[in-house]
Amino acid sequence: MKRRYFRIALACLALAACAAIDARAQEEGEGSGLSGTPAQTATLYSHHVHRDYDRASFSFELGVLGDEKFPERRARYNLRYGGMSPDGSLHWFDVTNGRDARSQLKDLGALNWADVYHTPLLFASATPHDGLMSYSYKEGDVIEISPAGVNIRAVAGHMYVMHVKDSDSDFYVMFRVESLEPKGECTISWKRVPPPDADRPDAGADR
Repeated sequence: MKRRYFRIALACLALAACAAIDARAQEEGEGSGLSGTPAQTATLYSHHVHRDYDRASFSFELGVLGDEKFPERRARYNLRYGGMSPDGSLHWFDVTNGRDARSQLKDLGALNWADVYHTPLLFASATPHDGLMSYSYKEGDVIEISPAGVNIRAVAGHMYVMHVKDSDSDFYVMFRVESLEPKGECTISWKRVPPPDADRPDAGADR
């Protein structure tokens, strides 16, 4: 009888351990990209250093550098690296302008994909970007960039959320800077993510 109860107790412990492992795996899957899908990678090359438009810009819509596979759709990039730089550094991102572009970019700080469970809310710009920028400095450092969310410093290990919006597109993407090289190379991991509930066009219908 004691042996039977011992076997039952062992079976219960085994089931509890399996449940804990499954829960942890599910949690890690959600954290590794909201839906658990793996991130893609891309390497961008500083526009200032390499003077190569296609290799400096990336289209999250098409999943390619610049428009290298679609030359007829040139200037459809969403993100550029090493272009606009308020302090002369190579490591800056800027978003596209033109085509009623209203995209916004935000630095979320030092994060890994396992730390991300939800898409942060980031409203698109109320007015289209015209390509004009202004910078405020203090003791040689940039303290304010206007308009906000258009020209953001690239920092290794930081996660970014981007609300891509123009006359043809409206979606969210998140990416992480995996490495920055002195010669002007920036490797990112990225994935398109669902918009937060508050930024869905039909969000009001749920209330």
